[in-house]
Amino acid sequence: MIRILFAILCAGGGIFLLQSYVQPALSKIEDLRAEQEVVTDTIDKAREVIRLRDKLSGTYNSIAPADIQKVRKFLPAGSAVSVFLVDLEVLAKEAEIHVQTIAFTEEGGTNSEKSENIGMQTLTVTVRVEGTYEDFQKFLTLLERNLRLVDVVRINLKGQSEEVKSNMQFDIELKAYYQDRTIL
Repeated sequence: MIRILFAILCAGGGIFLLQSYVQPALSKIEDLRAEQEVVTDTIDKAREVIRLRDKLSGTYNSIAPADIQKVRKFLPAGSAVSVFLVDLEVLAKEAEIHVQTIAFTEEGGTNSEKSENIGMQTLTVTVRVEGTYEDFQKFLTLLERNLRLVDVVRINLKGQSEEVKSNMQFDIELKAYYQDRTIL
């Protein structure tokens, strides 16, 4: 009888130890394994991001600096008014046409326009030039070949009388585009 009682007592003590110490430890081990799985998955995703970053960085570094400068000139970060002013003066000089006035207006656009053209802004430029019609055509051709993205929106022609025989005046409205943040 004492043996049976001792066996029952030992079995009860074993069950008590199992429930008190072993099961909570097993529960913690399961939680740690789940945590380890999450950490391993996160590390794998981080390695994939690093691989993609290195691949994109390699692609970016393979682009010639001159080509990057062309893209930056095509659609500059910020309005770059001073650079555009110099470009217009150089084009006018090359076309042998005289620039009388230049006015710049930066347009932010409405909220709906901003959502359609994310990051794209407009610089309105009004230029008055004076010269012959042939020189004006040359100026427009040079403006068209310029790297900066520009639309000619409106042209007004002011001719001179036959008696005066002087150059003509042209009022040109241009839309130059730029990014409010850079992509390259």
